[in-house]
Amino acid sequence: MKRLGVLSIALLTVVTMACNRNATDNRATNDANEPTIGTSGADNNNVSASDRNFVQDLWADGEAEVQLGKLAAERGASADVKRFAEMMVQDHTQAGEQLKQIAAQYNIPSDPKEADEHKDAMDTLAKLRGGEFDREFINRMIDDHQHVVNDLQGRVDYKGSTADRITKGTAGSDRNTNVVPEKADNHLEAQLNQWAATALPTVQRHLDEARTIKDKLQNRRNTTN
Repeated sequence: MKRLGVLSIALLTVVTMACNRNATDNRATNDANEPTIGTSGADNNNVSASDRNFVQDLWADGEAEVQLGKLAAERGASADVKRFAEMMVQDHTQAGEQLKQIAAQYNIPSDPKEADEHKDAMDTLAKLRGGEFDREFINRMIDDHQHVVNDLQGRVDYKGSTADRITKGTAGSDRNTNVVPEKADNHLEAQLNQWAATALPTVQRHLDEARTIKDKLQNRRNTTN
């Protein structure tokens, strides 16, 4: 009887150890099947609506600038417009690629519906030629870039005091070099803020250049008339 009791205890111990080992193995298997979130937190479920909309809106805007720039490089009558158009293609392609890399980390897709907003601009400009095309293109560029500047400014800060921003922040070079990304604890938001801080000086320069070209076109038109 004592021997049977000892055997029963030994058998119970073996069964218990086996169950514990199976439970550990199951937990390891379940953990392996869970979606892996890296240091970037690359999980689409953790992407806020504001971050997703920012990426998709700016992505669509950049693609539109590239397409309109290619059209203006072919159709533009003014050398200034053609040069500006080539700058649009180069700069917005580069910025777009950087934004796409961020979007890919978080599985943020482009939204074709957003791109449809720019279709009317392409359709309108495709019907124009010469000086009329140049003026309409530059007007569109001013409106579009002002819109993008506003979006980007919501994600950046400026170095220096408020007084410095008033006296220096409105000047081209000082304004651009004072841009810093807005601080954020969320990794995606921090990446987007850094992208915005990098892109803003370029977009602001585009806006300033477009305004200068608009004045040139208007003066040239007044002179010929």
